[in-house]
Amino acid sequence: GANYGKNVKHTTEKASANVGHFMIAIDIDKITPINTFLDRIEEYKSYVKNLTRISENTEVWVPGEKAWLTMETRKRIGIPIHKNILMEIQEEGEKVGVKFSVKIVRETV
Repeated sequence: GANYGKNVKHTTEKASANVGHFMIAIDIDKITPINTFLDRIEEYKSYVKNLTRISENTEVWVPGEKAWLTMETRKRIGIPIHKNILMEIQEEGEKVGVKFSVKIVRETV
């Protein structure tokens, strides 16, 4: 078996991380109607979001929320790519006859 928790090696170590992954899929409709499940999830999310915060400036996040917000932002304004990487992609594309144009919306330092 693979390592888990504190036994997973860090990427800076020479040894393999030997990390394991376990995934499971559950057909919610076999347990409860999907709308009931979704309502309960929203109720729980509301409960978590309304917990007492450490400070006014601290956001309470639920699992997946930051990733969802990032995804929505990327869909709206695009995916940031460093200009050097973009130039490499263009150069490699030209080597094999693939040309494309990219609109640079904003350059960052």
